[in-house]
Amino acid sequence: MASEIEKFLFGCHGTHALISLSLSIDRIVVAVAPWTDLTCIKEAVFERATLLSVCASSSEPPEEFTLPWDIIDFANTRQADGRWKFVLYCGNAVELVFLADFPQSNNSAGAD
Repeated sequence: MASEIEKFLFGCHGTHALISLSLSIDRIVVAVAPWTDLTCIKEAVFERATLLSVCASSSEPPEEFTLPWDIIDFANTRQADGRWKFVLYCGNAVELVFLADFPQSNNSAGAD
């Protein structure tokens, strides 16, 4: 079953790719698009963000770290302070764990 963040970002468009990732103080921005149309980008802005961990596989070849990345799972759990814990699993190579407010979105032309 799709998580809240997957429903929010993916809608009914199936398998998605992580197109871009931006990390800054108190803010994480992700851009995703369905593999069927990588121009149909949806950007999500996570405010009050705290990066908890980034894990990258040392056994993967360097080309596996070139975007876009296949999103395997994007899990979320509401926290007591009102923020959410997000766990983004991409391909066999990267796992990103962070706390943040549920995102605001900015759809590109053609995105739902």
